[in-house]
Amino acid sequence: MSIYYIIYILIFGVSFFQIKNEVKNKIIFFILFMFAALRYNVGWDYPQYYILGTKFNYLENIDIGNDWVNYYFYLRLEPLNKVLYKITWFFGEPQLIIVLYAIITLVFIKEGIKNIKSNYVVYIWLFYYTFPIFYLLDLNYMRQGVSASIIFYAVKYIPKNKIKYVFWVIIASLFHKTALMMLVLIIINKINVSRVIWTLAFLGSFFSTNLIIWFVKNLESFKYYYIYLKKGVISGGGEKVYYLVIILNVLLIFFYKQVKNNFIKNILLFGCFLYLSLGKLGHIGYRIGMYYLIFILYLIDPIINKIKEKKIILLILNICFLIFLTTILILDTKNPIKQQYIPYKTIFTNYKERLNLN
Repeated sequence: MSIYYIIYILIFGVSFFQIKNEVKNKIIFFILFMFAALRYNVGWDYPQYYILGTKFNYLENIDIGNDWVNYYFYLRLEPLNKVLYKITWFFGEPQLIIVLYAIITLVFIKEGIKNIKSNYVVYIWLFYYTFPIFYLLDLNYMRQGVSASIIFYAVKYIPKNKIKYVFWVIIASLFHKTALMMLVLIIINKINVSRVIWTLAFLGSFFSTNLIIWFVKNLESFKYYYIYLKKGVISGGGEKVYYLVIILNVLLIFFYKQVKNNFIKNILLFGCFLYLSLGKLGHIGYRIGMYYLIFILYLIDPIINKIKEKKIILLILNICFLIFLTTILILDTKNPIKQQYIPYKTIFTNYKERLNLN
């Protein structure tokens, strides 16, 4: 568990260097990339991605009878994921698939953070690292982590170059088809929604679950995800995130006029509506939330700049971030099915074990 706090200290330590924000951005990118790329069996979906990466001659020697799980997983992958696997198979190193997802995700997150033009880059990265549905969730949902990071980067094109934004949405959908729903941001950018409407949407989110289930069930592109809607209800860490989103929604409505960036404000409020509508149906709430709630990162600067006593607000933020991180790790240790993050293992310390996965 200590490694997660060491990573936090390393990121926080970057704030003490008198260097340009662009350099800080690159250093923190490197820290988080190494942590993600060298991990072994960390993350819920890691084994599935890694094991498929061992099938070097998979397309030529498919044994559907004995290997139908991996075969089905490969068949339903979006095109660019298959390209990544072909690269992995070419080099004959299954860990390469983990490395590729990590670097693509973090490159777009880094570029997206540059778009914010923040004076507090380190705190944006700390929030990204510790908030439950950002970095650590990307270690689980790797394909969608890539897809969400591309959208996070691409929103800069919406005001002046919508064609470029559509292009990047299509690229993101080739990693995870759910990215197509982010075309709605073009509409959100155009509309001016009042505080009253968003308040009604917030209240309605607690009653709109059945309508969204019907929509997912009947939209051909998303029928596969209907299975997630029928599965278990929210529990454990997911319940904590659900309440955090409620708090976020209330704060956004309460401080509606203080948040000057209407586009980001609308993205977050719409994301809260979707998350709260689906959050009680299990991890589909996370999957949708990954796309929208990542834009909370845009609020770090306004929050810090609003408070005159910078040392106090920075201390409060650090305490909040550490509470997020500690809560995630404690809940992970109590997971009765599988611990996702603890213990943290690397491909070097577990070389013999990873050979047994072949």
